[in-house]
Amino acid sequence: MIEAVAAHSDHVSLRCTVRRFGVYLDTWAIIALAKDRSGLRERFLQCLKQGVDILFSGTNASEIVGPQQDSREAVRGFLNDIGPCWVAVEMDIMAVMDREAAGMGRNSCLDNKLLESFLRARTF
Repeated sequence: MIEAVAAHSDHVSLRCTVRRFGVYLDTWAIIALAKDRSGLRERFLQCLKQGVDILFSGTNASEIVGPQQDSREAVRGFLNDIGPCWVAVEMDIMAVMDREAAGMGRNSCLDNKLLESFLRARTF
């Protein structure tokens, strides 16, 4: 889950945590859930309220720009419904290992570039 934390009035940072369970969805699953009308989408979104967070990668971000027209709007709506219940994960295992070796601990697997891009797109 992503939370904005304001330590000072002029500085906001993001706190990223996985609450109870993390779920990684391939792009085809994101699109299928986005377009679902059988109730599966709503049941999945209810899971987020129970402490499930989406593990979202740069690969997801680059692949979901592909759908056109109705699919694009469905994906956009689904991602908006997910809200802050996601965490940007690094897909480069070597980068994660390097960060772990440097002592970054739990934050080693976060994709800070994706998070920064997301924040910039939403605030500027």
